[in-house]
Amino acid sequence: MIGLITLALGVTAIDNAVTDEARNEAIIEGNLDEILHKGDLDAIDEIVAVNYVRHMPGGHKFRGREGYRQHHQGFMTPLSLDMV
Repeated sequence: MIGLITLALGVTAIDNAVTDEARNEAIIEGNLDEILHKGDLDAIDEIVAVNYVRHMPGGHKFRGREGYRQHHQGFMTPLSLDMV
C-alpha cells in the first residue's frame, strides 16, 4: 500500500513538473513574441533576470535587463536608405 501511495505521489510530481514546464515555455514564447515581433521591450522585465549575463562571440557581454533591452533595440532600429 505504501508503495502505491509513493508511486501515485511520484506520478503527480512528474505531472506537475510537466505542467510547470509547459506553462513556463508558454510564458517565455509569448514574451519573446512581444519583444522580437511586436517590439514591446517592457516584456523583457517578465523573462530576464536582474543578474542575467549574455556572453557573445568576441568576448562581448551584456548584463541584466537593461543590457538585454539595449541589445534588442539595435535589431529594431529601422535602416534608412542612406545606410543601405
